[in-house]
Amino acid sequence: IAVEFKDNDVLGILGTIDGDATHVALRVALKIETYIINTSDPDPTLTETQIPWLTRIFPDERQQAWRLADLVVKQAHCRHIAILRENSRPGRVGVMHFANFVRRLGSPPVAHLLYLPGEHEFQSQLQAMKAAEPDAVLFYGQPEDIGRAVALIRQAGLNARFFGFDRLHETGFSRAAGKFAEGMTILYFFDPGRRDPRWLDFVARYQRRWNQTPDVYAAYGYDGANLMIEAIHHAGPNRYRVQAYLANLDQWDGVTGHMVFDGQWNNIGPLVVAEFIGGQWRFRPFTASDSSAATRPRTAK
Repeated sequence: IAVEFKDNDVLGILGTIDGDATHVALRVALKIETYIINTSDPDPTLTETQIPWLTRIFPDERQQAWRLADLVVKQAHCRHIAILRENSRPGRVGVMHFANFVRRLGSPPVAHLLYLPGEHEFQSQLQAMKAAEPDAVLFYGQPEDIGRAVALIRQAGLNARFFGFDRLHETGFSRAAGKFAEGMTILYFFDPGRRDPRWLDFVARYQRRWNQTPDVYAAYGYDGANLMIEAIHHAGPNRYRVQAYLANLDQWDGVTGHMVFDGQWNNIGPLVVAEFIGGQWRFRPFTASDSSAATRPRTAK
């Protein structure tokens, strides 16, 4: 593929999805000097390579992690925090920063429990969690797996606050958890029900074209394509000028909202809180506590 891209004078790349594949793709991009706009990979380690051939418009899990830590410790006043996560590299990397952030806030996890993807029983994890007596649990994994875990934990009588990452917004979670999804709190990228004209116009055009509502990946994919087209229009058909335009971008506005880019080309723009109440997700802006600077990642360009 790298040779084909080079031979065909490809000016830019959109994608990718999996963290491991994206790490490889970024090194290919460096070799063939072709810019990537990442529209769907939340791996927080991706841009730590400091390779200046990738901009990530899809907010990474570090952006969710420090906000979740602030929500759990400073705003919900929980001090005994358990983590239940998928036993995989995405699971390990996904919760890594949350564990570090709550530790900085004086509340290290009282339990860090793993499960295999597709797990149905969760019996050993449930016993360990009951012994730890947490007042908050952070979940990370496939929505269906987490839904089953949440139902079992609630049925066992644990009354802790439940928190999770963006993927729990998918219907697989609420379907698997049933009535026990009530009260789950997550961080999400934006309110898909917001009424600003730019978003509504995109949703209407997408529904006419595809006969379905756009999901978050469609929205960020659309923004990524528009940003790449803008860079090519501005810089011309020259990979190095495209790179100069994108790598020096501080802010940008798309259908997903306002984006702010840090010194590693990550979108660190605003996120929202979503709570599952009355059988549906209810969104509100995230407001950091006064002490959130203790956990917030550095944002200087």
